[in-house]
Amino acid sequence: MSWESLEIKTAKLSFINSDNDLKNLIQNTILFSHLIKKFEAVQLSEFLENTQYGYTASAAETGSFRLLRITDIQNGKVNWETVPFCDCERSENYLLEPNDFLIARTGGTTGKSFLVQTPPDNAVFASYLIRLRFKNDVNVKFIQRFLNSYLFWSQIIELKAGTAQPNVNAEKLKTLLIPHCLPVFQNQIISETEADWNADGDTVISRLLRKSSRLFDNLKGIETELTHQRALLTRLRQSILQDAVQGRLTAQWRQAHPNQEPASELLRRIREAKAATGKKEKPLPPVREEEMPFELPEGWVWSRLGEISSKIGSGSTPSGGKEVYVKDGIKFFRSQNIYSDGIRLDDIVYIDRSTHDLMSGTKVEKSDILLNITGGSIGRAALVPANFDEGNVSQHVCIIRPLMLNNSFLHLFINSPYFRKLIFESTTGAGREGLPKYNLEKFPVPLPPLPEQAAIVARVEALLERVSALEAESARQRAWAEGLLQAALREAMGG
Repeated sequence: MSWESLEIKTAKLSFINSDNDLKNLIQNTILFSHLIKKFEAVQLSEFLENTQYGYTASAAETGSFRLLRITDIQNGKVNWETVPFCDCERSENYLLEPNDFLIARTGGTTGKSFLVQTPPDNAVFASYLIRLRFKNDVNVKFIQRFLNSYLFWSQIIELKAGTAQPNVNAEKLKTLLIPHCLPVFQNQIISETEADWNADGDTVISRLLRKSSRLFDNLKGIETELTHQRALLTRLRQSILQDAVQGRLTAQWRQAHPNQEPASELLRRIREAKAATGKKEKPLPPVREEEMPFELPEGWVWSRLGEISSKIGSGSTPSGGKEVYVKDGIKFFRSQNIYSDGIRLDDIVYIDRSTHDLMSGTKVEKSDILLNITGGSIGRAALVPANFDEGNVSQHVCIIRPLMLNNSFLHLFINSPYFRKLIFESTTGAGREGLPKYNLEKFPVPLPPLPEQAAIVARVEALLERVSALEAESARQRAWAEGLLQAALREAMGG
């Protein structure tokens, strides 16, 4: 590897979670891009005194030594009071001293570094860390800036390429390229960067500061605008659904299509159809005036969700739980499969035919609505497609089977802000929030005439198609903005 062949990569780093961290990353990258033009490249080993892998031991509540792990390093800091203990053999090999660097050598944080400044007595480090101890005349803050630059991370990314599990080892770390600045220059660079980065001065450092600050401010401005756009589109999507369930989107349609059969007649036929089945159900009370949050258009009527559904019921856990899952068979839907834009099969599991038949009461049918009723995804609902074959559901998913309605209309109603508010007001449970069936059945539903239901669906689909196009354009802009950082860094480094 050489400076000339090194491609600067600006991959997202999961632990860069603040504007200040990102700004430092950009500043350090531009600083070292200047240094690589002034000084020859040498391997990091030129600056190292030694390297050491961490100690393998289980964390304990008591012991003779503090055992520092990757997880104990958060936001560049360690709370030594919460670091667990261990007993350590050959402790002289693992004891931490001021100015030691620790590097994560495996997993999602591979390459993440931490400068040990004031370790307590008898502190050692765990096996997934590598300690880098530098020569006495090396300015550790100079090294710290390098380890927090894209010049360092680009080399780490290249070293990890082609491995199934991201990792680096001590020998790989020794080969990293770094500008061969003598201690006197290291000290001068750190002195200037820590002084003030005098933005009005004419030193090299000052000019680099202005360049990095402009770059960061521009990127931050773009990110803020894109975030604002995304929020506006989310609100627009919700506004469309809310207007739909209140009849605002079809005001002109009603003028153009007068004399429609009122929804009260549709509701009467639904009640008659349910009564004809002979299935005994506890009568639901009429919707009271205080339960009506908005006035309905002429021809609409308030109903309850249980009143207009032939089935409302959650799924169940197969006898044996996960042990009964099979490689191929009947699709078994869990909450992670249910999204407002449809059923996702990325993480689908299967049950066999006999298990499916034993769970006959929770079989999924075409055009059912599947609603998540527990956990963080509560309220997420998917419409089962008309070409669906077979499936079943877990206890975290509820089947809603409308009767004599346009199922697409009821699906968009369930995804509306009004319905979400009903869920929020009705959830119960101390550990995981849950939506009981008896609450769900009583939810007031604004019911339009059947022809208007189809008109509402068509209007919403047309409007949401436009929103989706805007969201796709926003996603393209976000991808462009992510590439802009790399392009801007190249421009800044070339100046």
